[in-house]
Amino acid sequence: MNPVSIIKEKTIVTKEKIQLVVMENYRIAVQKVREAWTEAMKDENSHYLAAAGYVPFIGWLVPVYLKEDDAFCQEHGKTAFYMALIVLVAVTTLMLVNLFTTRDYRVIRLIIVISIYLIYLAYFLFISYGMYTSLHRKNFEIPDTIAAWNKLRTIIEL
Repeated sequence: MNPVSIIKEKTIVTKEKIQLVVMENYRIAVQKVREAWTEAMKDENSHYLAAAGYVPFIGWLVPVYLKEDDAFCQEHGKTAFYMALIVLVAVTTLMLVNLFTTRDYRVIRLIIVISIYLIYLAYFLFISYGMYTSLHRKNFEIPDTIAAWNKLRTIIEL
């Protein structure tokens, strides 16, 4: 036999072996993902999905859309959404005000920037507490004491 044809045959055999190994690894990975998904979707693990809802700005999608039948997840997801919305509107408003404030008012611009940082700090404290309450299977009751919060919930429904 020709040495080139031997190398070609070995290459083809090796390529087929690699494809078989890759397909087997893919099948195992898919199986593990399906097992993890079914475990995560169990009702006894819903507090973890509720805690994932407090991931800044987009985490609320997880409990709101993946656990539509679970009231606990829905409540935490909606709370996270309303907090993210309030922070987004407040920070955007302050940034626009800062953008259109002239350089002559440097102290005011400094106060606006400090306010933005304080809003982010408060937001991260609230989401940390929200994660804590959801992991301990409690309701996040702080926003319910704010009158504007309840108005926002009636205006925007998820």
